[in-house]
Amino acid sequence: RTTDALAHVEILRQTHPTDGELDFLAGRCHEMLVDFQAAAESYEAAIEHAPRRIEAWSRLADIYQNNLDLKERARSLVDRLIDENSLDADAWLSRARFLEQTGAIDEAAADLDKARELDPDNAKILLAAAEIGYAKTRAARLAGRDGLVERTALETRQLIERGLKLSPDNLDLRLRLVVLESHFGDPQKALSLLESILAETPGESRSQILLADLTIAQGDFVRAREAIARLPRTPGSDAMRLFLEGRVAMASEKWQEAATVLTEARRYQSNSNGLAERTDLALAQCFGQLQNSDEELRAYRRILKYRGDSIPARLGMAAIHLRSDRLPDAIAEYQALRHLSSVRLALVRLLIIQNLRVPDVARNWHDVTKLLDEAREAQDNPTLETLLRAEMLMAREKYDEAEALKLGGGGQDADS
Repeated sequence: RTTDALAHVEILRQTHPTDGELDFLAGRCHEMLVDFQAAAESYEAAIEHAPRRIEAWSRLADIYQNNLDLKERARSLVDRLIDENSLDADAWLSRARFLEQTGAIDEAAADLDKARELDPDNAKILLAAAEIGYAKTRAARLAGRDGLVERTALETRQLIERGLKLSPDNLDLRLRLVVLESHFGDPQKALSLLESILAETPGESRSQILLADLTIAQGDFVRAREAIARLPRTPGSDAMRLFLEGRVAMASEKWQEAATVLTEARRYQSNSNGLAERTDLALAQCFGQLQNSDEELRAYRRILKYRGDSIPARLGMAAIHLRSDRLPDAIAEYQALRHLSSVRLALVRLLIIQNLRVPDVARNWHDVTKLLDEAREAQDNPTLETLLRAEMLMAREKYDEAEALKLGGGGQDADS
């Protein structure tokens, strides 16, 4: 049918060569037929003939980014989208979604702020802002910034509640509230909200996935399996079904079974699929439990090939290196995450150990001092920061300064 539709559209394009809507429809057909080069050419024509057709821009950017490996062109395209449609809230929303997918969360949040200025009561924009807020809350938790977690979770909840006042039946907003409550609020409240949704839409796949996710976390594997069994049998849902079955096995500590199921799930996923990182992280955990460091490391490395900013993958690799006493390799992974308060002081300790393993002449205390100063300024963990600063001073044989520091008498090391 798609082939027939494309043939019909192409005939119409010949008689209406500047009709951007026909160009867009041709692009959709080519995309469904997995001819991404032809889809890109059609979307390029759509943008030329109908520059306000925002979806043509977003679909073309997605193809450049994920299918044709033209990442710089993709970023240039979404920037041009804003230049040519700066007063269109949907244009800012489109670029925000693109930026979120590339990991540029702060830039995406700024674009959504602009979109909300232009259209403050748009439920789609409020939902996207809530999704960004959730991503920022997760990032804050990974960074160990508990105060920021609480603040961003509250702001995200307020965005969702505002959206639901405008559109009480919006399923996307209701499900986003369930996800937020399950991870950063009250899991029991999340389950109650989800049960209300399921009573109204019992066959809705995303609700069943969330139900499985929540009940696995609560140890109710019978109900989780029932939810998994209700998922439709399609290639896309098979990937999620197998992932969830793997998680049930993990929660039951059946690590080999979980690894087998998750490996099968991974076969259904492309690297651009949002589920890929979750599956690879789960696989790494399984292989860690099975004491298969080679496969564990391979899973983390695979993540970093398609998601170079993955914090859990870098932390996982660092842990493997530490278990094998590969201190320089562990330090290299931590260095990439030194902006995180949860990592900074751990890196200090490793650098102190590394310095103590080499002769005095080869020791470098500059980075240790710099990290400690950064930790002090950020108020990461004042007690631990003081102890590590004293430990550094002891290693440098500055015993009086170290003792004074422990006793609260200052003793801040000035030279590096």
